[in-house]
Amino acid sequence: MLNKFKNILYAVIALDPPAYNPIPPGLQVPPSAPALTLGGAELVLRIIGNYLMTFAIIFAVIMITWGGITYMFAQDNQTKITAAQARTKNAIIGAAIFLAVGLILKTIASIITGQFFCRISIGPICF
Repeated sequence: MLNKFKNILYAVIALDPPAYNPIPPGLQVPPSAPALTLGGAELVLRIIGNYLMTFAIIFAVIMITWGGITYMFAQDNQTKITAAQARTKNAIIGAAIFLAVGLILKTIASIITGQFFCRISIGPICF
């Protein structure tokens, strides 16, 4: 019985294909990068948020300017006047909403990091 089991085991091993190695021979695997920490994630999110806020403010200024220019060139055409007023109003509302959301997110981030209640800071020490 033991002999029969050995023969079955050898047959299974013989049918097993060799392991696939995705790394070609002679190629070295580079060392892994450092792990992303909470401080690193905060920094990345803060940078992305600052870029998005800058882009949104520039876009809002462009839209308000475009609305003002189309309002000036509308002359007596009531539909163009209405469209220009709506464009300017929507740009102002969008900028206000975006700035409010940015303020809320920065407040939440400062509460989480503990900087919200810091009145005077000298280096990493908060008083």
